[in-house]
Amino acid sequence: PGPIPTWKELCSNGSVTTASWKSTSNFWQRKQKLRKRQHWTAFKRSMAISQEASWLNCTKQSMSSNIDWTDVEAAAKETVGNWRKFSCFAWSRGYDLDDADRWAIFYTSNRDAGLLDQSNSDQIAKLLAPFAEGDDPDVVFESHSHWAVGHVDGFSIRVHGKDGRITQAFKEFCGIKQKLDDYPILNEEDYSQREYQATLENYATEMWAVRKELPEGWEADVYRWFGDNGKDRFTENRDDQGGYAPKEAIVEALQDLGLLPSVVMEASKR
Repeated sequence: PGPIPTWKELCSNGSVTTASWKSTSNFWQRKQKLRKRQHWTAFKRSMAISQEASWLNCTKQSMSSNIDWTDVEAAAKETVGNWRKFSCFAWSRGYDLDDADRWAIFYTSNRDAGLLDQSNSDQIAKLLAPFAEGDDPDVVFESHSHWAVGHVDGFSIRVHGKDGRITQAFKEFCGIKQKLDDYPILNEEDYSQREYQATLENYATEMWAVRKELPEGWEADVYRWFGDNGKDRFTENRDDQGGYAPKEAIVEALQDLGLLPSVVMEASKR
C-alpha cells in the first residue's frame, strides 16, 4: 500500500477515511472504512448542525470564519477580546481580571452536542489541561448557560501575557485548530469507542421493555451479529448519535444467537 492520503486528498477524490470498532469475544478489532461521498455529505451535514449549536451565533459573529491558524500572530489579533463582541453576553469572570481584554473565549460543546463534538471537546481539554494549572492559569474551563437554550461548554484562554507576547497556551490552541482544519477528528480511537457505546445504548433503549429478561452483554453480541451478517446499516453511526436498529432486527439477531427467551419472543409479537 502507498502512503496514507491526507484529509483534503480524500475529500477531493470522493472518499474519506473513518474508523470504527468491531467487538469480538476477546478484543477490539479496528476496522478502516472508506465511505462514499454521499455518505460523507450526510455525515458532514449532521456535523454542521451540531457545530452550529456548539458555536453560539455571538461567537461566530465576533470573528472571521476564515482564520488562518497557522499564522499565530494574525489569529491572536483576530480572536483576542472576542467575548466583548458577543451579543447579549456578560462574562462574570471577566470582572475579576485585570487583563480581561487579553483573553478570548471558545466553545467546544453544548447540551445537545453529538459524539464528535463530545470527543473533540474532551481531547481539547486534555491538551490544554497543563495550561489550566496554578494560581494564575492561562486557560480556564468554563460552562455558560441560559434557561432558554441550555448550556455551552468551553474555555477562556489568555492570548497575550503581561509582557504582551502570545502565550504558549494560545499557540497550543492554534496547533489544535490546525489539526481540526486538516481532519475533523482529534482522536479516532476515542470517537470510535463513543460511536460503539452509543450504538449499544440505542439497542438497549429499543429493547427497554424486556431488558430484565435478556442476558448481560447481549448488546455487544447483537452488534457483532449485524457485522457478521452484512447488516452494517444497523451499526453505522446515524446523525452522530450512534448506530440504530429497530426492535424487529434486534429480535432476529437475538433469536439466531439463541439469546431470546420465550417470554421476550412473546412480548416482541405484541
